[in-house]
Amino acid sequence: MIEAVVGCFSFGRKLLSQEEIVNIYSDQNVAANPEYRANAGYPFNLNIVEVIYSWSFGRYRDMVFVRRKVVNASTDTLFECFM
Repeated sequence: MIEAVVGCFSFGRKLLSQEEIVNIYSDQNVAANPEYRANAGYPFNLNIVEVIYSWSFGRYRDMVFVRRKVVNASTDTLFECFM
């Protein structure tokens, strides 16, 4: 499952950081959600990869950069959404 989610994302190597944290989110596996209720409007079938870049030195020492890529894996169009 994770390989399929990561495989559809291509961030490329744009930043060289001291530390990178990669978070992968997906709501497709309803078995892992104890609050899932059938026909309640979800899962939305969204796949999200988030990469956080940080440094402890130089001009970026007081900043973090966060990149997210969101893919709608469903056939539905989502309206009025934001990240």
